[in-house]
Amino acid sequence: MISPSIGRVVWYYPPGSIDPQPWPALICYVHNEQCINLGGFKADGTPFDAREVHLVQDASETVKISNGYACWMPYQQKVAAEAAAKVPSSLVPLQPLKA
Repeated sequence: MISPSIGRVVWYYPPGSIDPQPWPALICYVHNEQCINLGGFKADGTPFDAREVHLVQDASETVKISNGYACWMPYQQKVAAEAAAKVPSSLVPLQPLKA
């Protein structure tokens, strides 16, 4: 799972769109891990904003959102998966420094 933060780029799929290509958008506000506000550009280059957009974290998640939805780009998902794979399964707790 990628934590959303202000300024990160996502793909936005507007409600009712038949265009298979998403619109590029920046996260402008984070409500929680699954709900964000966006500002970006439509396919013709005109700006748009969208509030309380559902952020899909898992491709298998069913999307039935009236306000459209956003998702991470495949590159971002790949980098996050690689980083998660590098985390050791058992972390050693930090030891206090000896004086």
